[in-house]
Amino acid sequence: MTLYCNSSVVRKNFLNIINQPMKRLLQISILTTLATFSGCKPLVRLINQYFPPLTTTDQQIASIKQNLALIDNITPHIGAFIGRDVLDKYLPDEIKKAAEEYSDGTLEILSFEPELDFSHQTIVTKANFKLVLNEYHAVVKGKMLGLTSVSSASDSLHFRSAFQTLNITDIDFTEKPGLPEKALSKLIRPIVANFIENINGLLLKKPSSVHVAWKEPLKVDPKELFQSASTEVVSPVSIIDRKLKSSCMLIDKNGILLLVELGTSDLPPQDLSVVTTTSSSDVKTLFKIFKGKFENQWSSAFESAAPNKGMVVNIKKSELASILNESLSQVIKIKSKISSNRQPFSSTVEVEKSKIDCQKVRKPFTYKRYKRDKCDWSCLRTITVGICPLCKVVSTDDPVCLTNRAACNTAEEAKVAADNIKYELAKTAHNVLQESEIAACNVWREANNFAALGKFSGYTEGNGDARLQFNKFTFSPDLSAIDLDYSGNIGYKLKSEINIQPMDLGYVFLCQIEYSKATNSEINIEVPKQQSRLSVVAENKGENLLIKANLSPIKYNASINASPLHEMYKDPKFLTGCSFFYTIIGPSIAAGSLSGIIDLKPEEELILFGKAKGEYQAEEMTLTIEPILFKINGVQNKSVVKWAGKGIQFSI
Repeated sequence: MTLYCNSSVVRKNFLNIINQPMKRLLQISILTTLATFSGCKPLVRLINQYFPPLTTTDQQIASIKQNLALIDNITPHIGAFIGRDVLDKYLPDEIKKAAEEYSDGTLEILSFEPELDFSHQTIVTKANFKLVLNEYHAVVKGKMLGLTSVSSASDSLHFRSAFQTLNITDIDFTEKPGLPEKALSKLIRPIVANFIENINGLLLKKPSSVHVAWKEPLKVDPKELFQSASTEVVSPVSIIDRKLKSSCMLIDKNGILLLVELGTSDLPPQDLSVVTTTSSSDVKTLFKIFKGKFENQWSSAFESAAPNKGMVVNIKKSELASILNESLSQVIKIKSKISSNRQPFSSTVEVEKSKIDCQKVRKPFTYKRYKRDKCDWSCLRTITVGICPLCKVVSTDDPVCLTNRAACNTAEEAKVAADNIKYELAKTAHNVLQESEIAACNVWREANNFAALGKFSGYTEGNGDARLQFNKFTFSPDLSAIDLDYSGNIGYKLKSEINIQPMDLGYVFLCQIEYSKATNSEINIEVPKQQSRLSVVAENKGENLLIKANLSPIKYNASINASPLHEMYKDPKFLTGCSFFYTIIGPSIAAGSLSGIIDLKPEEELILFGKAKGEYQAEEMTLTIEPILFKINGVQNKSVVKWAGKGIQFSI
C-alpha cells in the first residue's frame, strides 16, 4: 500500500471503503493506524540523512584560540559593542529578503523566518521555512541551519551568513506522487540542496554591514581648536589619520564586543569567527578563559563594564590626546583680530576754589577814543607881483583857508572834549561792572569748594592683531590639561578724541573757546615667552560634546604713542584758546594724574596719559566632538556623545 502524506487523500480512501461490508473493518483499522503513525516520516528521514547536523565546535575553538592569541598583546584604543538587540532588528530581515528573492521555477517559498543565536564565539543562523515543490505538488516544512561569519575592515564590520544544512520536519503532497520514497528522496534532495546553495549565493552578494565609524572623531583638524571667525591659524598643521593595527572580538549571548588597537597602517580585513580546526578542547572552558581576559582588557581601558544592549563605541582619551599632540607637534602661530567699540568718557572739570583768582574776572577796559582831525593843512598860496617881465612869485597865506582851518580846530576840540566825557563815563561804568562781577565771583567761589568750569569728554576706539606662537602644545593623556609654551605680541591702533566745553565762568577759567583734539596712536605689547598649564573642561551643547580650555589672561603694561593728553597739551590751539586751563593742567600732566581736576575711570585716565594696562584674553580653545552616525545596512542612527572616565563614549 502506497501512502500520500496528505490528510485529504487519507480521508478519501477512508470514505471509499466505509460503506463496504464489515469484513473490511480490519483493513480500515490498518489504514488508519498507518496514516497516523507512519505519515511521510520515511521520506523525511531519507532526505535528512544527507544533511548532517550542524556542528560549531571546531569553529568556536578556532575563533577562541585566534582571539586568545591576540588578547594579551593588544593595547585597546577603541572599544565597540553591537548588541544582539540591534543585530536582531536588521540582520534577519536582510537574510529573509535574500531568500525571498530566490526563484528558479522548481519551488515557491511560502515563508522564511530567520533568527540568530549568539553563543560562545559563534552566531548560528536558523530559519524556519515552508516551501512548495511545484513538480511534485509537495509542501515542505523544516529548518535551515548555518553560521554568520564576522569580518572587520577599517571601522566597519561585515556579516556573511551561510546555511550549511537543513532539517525537514514535514512533507505534505497535494497529489499522489506515484513514486516510492527512495526515488522521491533522490529527486527532492538536490532541489533543497540547490535551494541552500542559491540562497548562500544571494547572501554572499549582499553581506550585511555595520559602520561603527570610530575613525570619524579621530580625524582632528587642529585649526578647528580656534573656532572664532576673527582667529586665523597662520602655520600649517597636519591632520593625523589612525588606522586599524590589531583587533580582538568577543561574541556572547549579548552581542559582539570589539577591541581595536590603532596604528599607522591598516590591518588587512580579518575573518574573526570561522577557522577550521580539529581541536577537541572544551568550548565552554576555553571561552570562559577568553571572556575573562577580554573583559579585563575592556574595563582597564574604558573604566566601565561592557554594555549588554544597543550600540556603543568608546574612544580612549589617551589616544585622542596622542593624535592632538601629533597634530600640534610643529610650531603653531595664530593671529586674532581684536577691536574695541567706541568707548565714550565724560566728566566735569572742577578746580579747587583756592586756585580761582576772581581778579582774573576783571577784563581790561577798552574804549575806542575819538581820533580828532589835525586840521593842519597848509594855507600858503603863490601869487605873482609886478608887471612881467619885472614881476616875481611870492608865497602868502590864503585868508579864506586860514578862516576854515581855525573853524576846523574849534570843531575838533569840541569833539575831543565830548569824547573825553564819554570815555570817563564808560570807564566808570566798566569799573562798576567789573567790581560787581568780581564780587559775584567771590560769592560763587566761597559757596563751592570746587568750581565746575565745563565738560571734559571724548571717546577712544581701536583695533589690531594679537599674534601668539605656540612652541609646545601638549594634551595630558587623560585630556584633563594642556601644557603650553608660548610667546607673542599685540599691535593696536588707538583713535581718541578730547572735547572741552566751557560753561559759565569756564569761559574765563577753562577755555575761551570750545576745544576739540583728535589723536591717532599705536600700542605695541610684547608677550614674553612663558609656560602655562590649562585645565580642560567638557560639556555637552546640543548634540555635540565640547572639550574646552582657556588660556590664562595675558597681563600687560604698555605705552601709547602718542599720548592723547600730551598731544592736546602741545597743541597751539589749546595754548591760546584755553590759557587758564593750560596753566593748571600742566602740572597734572607732568605728575601723570588728573585727580582733583577731572574725574575719570582709572582705565580712561591711563589711556589718555598714554599708558595701557590690563590683560588680553585669548580665544577659548574648543574641540567639538560630533555624534557618530552608525550605519546598519545603510540605515543611519545618530549616537549620543558622553564624556566618560577614561574615554569618550558614543551610544544608541
